[in-house]
Amino acid sequence: MCLQRTATTAQASAVAGDKPTTFFDDEWRNPVYVRDLERLVRLLIQLDQGRRAGGPAAEGEQLQAAAAAAAAPRQHRVYNAGGPERLSRVDMARQVADCLGCGHGAIVAAPSASVSRGVASPPDISMDVSRLQQDLGFSPRPFREALRDIFPAAGSQ
Repeated sequence: MCLQRTATTAQASAVAGDKPTTFFDDEWRNPVYVRDLERLVRLLIQLDQGRRAGGPAAEGEQLQAAAAAAAAPRQHRVYNAGGPERLSRVDMARQVADCLGCGHGAIVAAPSASVSRGVASPPDISMDVSRLQQDLGFSPRPFREALRDIFPAAGSQ
């Protein structure tokens, strides 16, 4: 299997290697799996098709709940489409290492101010995704679960 270069595959390369790599322990994110974003877009398309047809085009329990919520009169809503958990960059690296079974030896936890990156990065861009669950019945997968899907061979070790 050939994996595309992503932040997660870059973390995997770093944590599986011999060279210590710094991961920030004071920057917070909500990692989201692209397959979950795909599921969300499909759900929104199905809801829109149902709305345009004058009724829910929903099948299955999740779609029916989402269709009912979407049919309720309201103003346009904004949804955060991140992962369900707030993790630091070092937390993510440790979970990748755990998934790959390679230990935490190459992971160096450090504050973001310990390196000069030439650009400012917001320390906390985590988000509340509870409205997705409340309004649409949609739940993105936790990072650890997504990792098992991204690195299936590692999960069988």
